[in-house]
Amino acid sequence: MNTPQNITDSLVLVSSIGDSTKSFKDSTCTGTNDSIQIHTKAIESIFSESTFINRQIEPRFRKQVNNDWVAIHLIVVFAMLAWVRVFYRKRFRQMFNAFFGQYYQGILVREGNIFRERLSIPLLLNYLVTFSIFIYLFLGQYVQFSINDLYGFKLYSLIILVILVLWIIKNATLLFIGYLFKNPVILTEYIVTNFIFNINFGLFLLPVVIFATYLTPVWSLESGILLYLIVFVYRVFRQFFTGLSYTKFSLFNRLLYLCTFEIIPNLVLIKLILSNLK
Repeated sequence: MNTPQNITDSLVLVSSIGDSTKSFKDSTCTGTNDSIQIHTKAIESIFSESTFINRQIEPRFRKQVNNDWVAIHLIVVFAMLAWVRVFYRKRFRQMFNAFFGQYYQGILVREGNIFRERLSIPLLLNYLVTFSIFIYLFLGQYVQFSINDLYGFKLYSLIILVILVLWIIKNATLLFIGYLFKNPVILTEYIVTNFIFNINFGLFLLPVVIFATYLTPVWSLESGILLYLIVFVYRVFRQFFTGLSYTKFSLFNRLLYLCTFEIIPNLVLIKLILSNLK
């Protein structure tokens, strides 16, 4: 028979076994929870969500400006100048010296009609091409155009056409005024002076155009503008004192000519450029 002491010991043993079982269950649950927490922890991915915002892009017209034609024109210019230098060296030197003094211009006029000589055509073409390229580069650097399709060779062709037309109109008007006032001699000298200055200005401007085209420094265009102003002022003074021995061509007529054909057109051109600067 079981004694009370044995029953008490059995109850204590069962109680201790229950506590051990309970603690084991608690530890097992705790371990299970910890394990769940480890496995359910968020892991950062190497891939990230795209932040690209889909926007509607409208196509834009791209101006494909090709200036290879500048190199072709410069090669043609150098070929023409080489031809003049080889076959008309003396006459070319006289035309160059006529830029620096009225005495040399008188020698040039006495030895022949400069407008009917072969070297005049390539020298005039050099002036038209060089001056037109310079204006083209200047407009592209400083002036804003409202016509989108006017650029490149189209703009250059328009510039050279405008310069040629204005040159023809100016000389034709001078001849008309000379016959109208019966004084063709002094006006012919004015035309020769303009022709000589234009040809030499084209020669002086050629290195400026080369630097402005292939080195693209701003000072090249600025030096070209300064060169144009110097030549223009020198030509005005030269034409003002030309033919002082002719009494029929008075001081008033000289001032009227200079204001009408030289000063006012350049002031209008400067005004147009300043109003369209970038």
